[in-house]
Amino acid sequence: MSLIVADHFLAKLLNNKVGDYQLSNMVAQALFEKLDKLNAVAYQSQCCEGGMNLAVKAEGFWDDWGLEAVELSQMTHLACGIYQHRKIYEVTKINEVGEFTWSESDSESLTSTIFPNLWWPRD
Repeated sequence: MSLIVADHFLAKLLNNKVGDYQLSNMVAQALFEKLDKLNAVAYQSQCCEGGMNLAVKAEGFWDDWGLEAVELSQMTHLACGIYQHRKIYEVTKINEVGEFTWSESDSESLTSTIFPNLWWPRD
């Protein structure tokens, strides 16, 4: 029963409609400090109906994550959480020092240029 109460309490905090994510940031940070093996916290978005927010622990991030594609898009809200997506630029290459090579995108394309290998910063 206490787990259900805690879950409901945290859901209310993380889904607070007032503020600028400061409260949800503090809750996620507290969870990361308390639960060492926790890498991410997902919670419902209040800005986008049906959307989801993801708080990811920065420490050790690149041990488990990598970039597969990068794009700059324009999203236009149509209605009821439905968006029109228009891709403007996409990254076609990342060099050894992490600099992006951008190219104009075919805005009709719904796919991204996928890197042949996941990219992450090298030491």
